[in-house]
Amino acid sequence: MLAAAAASSGEPVWLLHEQVGIALMECGALQQALPLVKAVLLKFPGSIRARRLQGMYYQAAGKPAQAQQLYEELLSEQPHNDVIPKQLVVLHREAGALSEAIGVLVTYLQHYSNDREAWEELADCYLETGMYRQAAFALEEVLTMGVLAPLTLIKYGDTLASIGGAPQLRTARAYYAKALQVSGGRSVRALYGLIAVANQLPDKDAGAAGSAAQELPSAAAEALVQQYSRDAPDKLPLVKQALARYL
Repeated sequence: MLAAAAASSGEPVWLLHEQVGIALMECGALQQALPLVKAVLLKFPGSIRARRLQGMYYQAAGKPAQAQQLYEELLSEQPHNDVIPKQLVVLHREAGALSEAIGVLVTYLQHYSNDREAWEELADCYLETGMYRQAAFALEEVLTMGVLAPLTLIKYGDTLASIGGAPQLRTARAYYAKALQVSGGRSVRALYGLIAVANQLPDKDAGAAGSAAQELPSAAAEALVQQYSRDAPDKLPLVKQALARYL
């Protein structure tokens, strides 16, 4: 089909070349992908998009150095390109070069500060390197965009809990509670987070709000027992044994 359509110069045909080529690379079918990559490069030799496709082929073929060189050349030509940096981040993360990935993301976000996915990826990179305060800042940027996905709320709570200290632990508790609310009370991770944070707090909160906060761990434990009783009864004894260490 592609060979028959190659005579056409319409954009949809070449978009199809690109999409099929990427799909083949993702499946590891490099021999089938190569003719499509070459055809796109021949048709659009100066195109950033075509050369990015070439870089993706280098990545898939296990040639990261060539891919990196190509991406960096493309960025030198178009410093504010919003696609190539993400491909370069993928390359660095695949190589385990997290500091390089972080550097690319920080530079990118100076120009595209509203890119939620880039902030999330930056947070992940910081977490993988144990830079919890920086990860917390990146996640705060995500949360200020109105993202209330339970996993994001829990990740922020986990990050604050990893930083430690009573103020961070209390804030983490609030975000676990919010995640639980957003998930309709069914987030197991949020329930465990509430219990773990309560166990780490060095003192008891005073007042009516403090009393309510102190009741959260018991309520979370009860909810966990109910969920495991319903969904995974065979694991319930282990859950009860683990909860006994905290309550």
